[in-house]
Amino acid sequence: MGPCLCVSLSLCVSVSVRVQIQQGIVVYVCFFHGASEAVTFDIAKKLMTTKFFRRDRHIVSVLDLPGSVLLIPQDSLVGQPLPNRRMAFRGGCEMWLGAQLFSRLVSACRELLNGSPKSAQAGTTVEYGVYGQKQEIVLNSPEPLSLLLDF
Repeated sequence: MGPCLCVSLSLCVSVSVRVQIQQGIVVYVCFFHGASEAVTFDIAKKLMTTKFFRRDRHIVSVLDLPGSVLLIPQDSLVGQPLPNRRMAFRGGCEMWLGAQLFSRLVSACRELLNGSPKSAQAGTTVEYGVYGQKQEIVLNSPEPLSLLLDF
């Protein structure tokens, strides 16, 4: 799982559907073989409460900022290079299970965001891409900060 901080982002989910967030966090999500529903709330809690953002000489979480969240399914994170300059995508969970876990993660993040008075007052949202579908992304970020979180 890799979060990225952003000022604005637009994700084209399909020809007619585009989701957007302003200030917040972009999270690329991949579930490995053996992942279970039991970890989705823990992942959401860590994503929402970990202090990623610099604000007035302090480091704050997406809930404290307050900021929005965009979750993007990214199964290519399980890719491993092979000797012949090709990639092997092994180790990811089954497609149906990944979609189910992704849906649970979105719900858990929404629950935490809705439970935050700062976030509710600011009108922040949790948006998401579609699992198993190619998507186009446009990201504007003042700091190229990306982190890899392994749960």
